[in-house]
Amino acid sequence: MIDKIDIQILEILQSDGRASASDIAKSVKLSVPAVGERIKKLFEKDFIKKHTTILGHKKAGLD
Repeated sequence: MIDKIDIQILEILQSDGRASASDIAKSVKLSVPAVGERIKKLFEKDFIKKHTTILGHKKAGLD
């Protein structure tokens, strides 16, 4: 089960996948290590499946 803070963390990561643990910690009013542990548990429980990068193929010269 997840709580309100976990949901806030998920919402932040959904809107900005590059948000730092420090920025997330400030937003949810927790310590950086606490946020790191919560993110780790969200991965373990499959609420977060993976991090991904989407390339601009033309810009990268890969088209």
